[in-house]
Amino acid sequence: MAIKGSIYGLKIEGHYIPCEISCELSVTRDMIGKSGSAHGKYRRYRYGYIDWQITADARTVISSLKSSANRLLISQLEGVELDVEMTARISNTQAFDIKGKVLIPNFTLSMPNTGYSTYNVTFQGNGDLTVDAEEFWHIINAQPYDSDKPNIVDTTNW
Repeated sequence: MAIKGSIYGLKIEGHYIPCEISCELSVTRDMIGKSGSAHGKYRRYRYGYIDWQITADARTVISSLKSSANRLLISQLEGVELDVEMTARISNTQAFDIKGKVLIPNFTLSMPNTGYSTYNVTFQGNGDLTVDAEEFWHIINAQPYDSDKPNIVDTTNW
C-alpha cells in the first residue's frame, strides 16, 4: 500500500509545521574502503558513519509555536537542539514514525512580490534516527469491514 504524502507531516517539539508544503528525509552512510591485495582489482567496503537530514518547505507563518518560521529562525540563531518527527496527521492511519534530535544549519526565507512568503529549512540530524513502522496493520485490517469471517488467528484450538 502506497503512503499518501498529505497524510504525514513534520512535527517540531510536538507541533506540526504550519502550512507545510513538503518535507524530505535524506539518509547517507559512509562507505569505508577495506580493499587489500587479496581482492585483486575489485574494491571492498564496509559501512561507516550515518548522516541524516530533513528538509522542509512551508508558507511563512509567524506564531508562538516552536514549529513556526520565526521560532525556527530564532532556534537556529541561538543554537538550540530540537526534537523532530515525521508522523501521521490522522490518528487512525498506519504508523510510520521517523524521529530524532536535530540542529538547524540552513534557513532560507523568500518574500516574493506576488503570492505567499515561503521558507526552506534544513534539520541536520544530531545523533540517532529512530524509525518505527507498523507492518502488521495490513494483516489486521486485511478483511473487508463488512466481513463476518472469523479472526485471522483462531486461538481456540491451541
